[in-house]
Amino acid sequence: MTGPPDSAHDRLGQLAIHVQRRLEAFYALDPEAPVTEYLVAPGEVAHLPGKGSRTLVAQEGDEVSVGVVLDEATSTHLEKSDPRQRLDSSNLGAFATLTEEVSHFLYLLFRARSQRQVTRLELELQAEVDKYLTALFFLSLQNEGAVSTRLPHLLFRR
Repeated sequence: MTGPPDSAHDRLGQLAIHVQRRLEAFYALDPEAPVTEYLVAPGEVAHLPGKGSRTLVAQEGDEVSVGVVLDEATSTHLEKSDPRQRLDSSNLGAFATLTEEVSHFLYLLFRARSQRQVTRLELELQAEVDKYLTALFFLSLQNEGAVSTRLPHLLFRR
């Protein structure tokens, strides 16, 4: 007998953790607590600067706090069209957004644990590499190793 079907929200959390574990494996990082434990609802941070999906970080003394916000449009899109089943131009943008925020989350934790500062440029560059690698990985699994040469164009020029 099987349990109740996963809700769309649960599938989104599973996807976020899947991306997190993939990135940790790429870089041979020790597994962190699931990114889902750091997700913050957009309404909870509406009073803070910034809009849309983003990674929040605050530091007080030696204490660093991190939160990941996925905007409703990204969440809804991924809940409807799981990139683990099929990653294509219809969900690539939302998948890239999720991957970018998970990348920021991991990079911030990695640097905080080693007590090293991080710049916004480093975060963004690392996220670009991570978006490409993760999309490449998903697509190669879905297409028996074949990946379109248009992937960089779809990810970075669109």
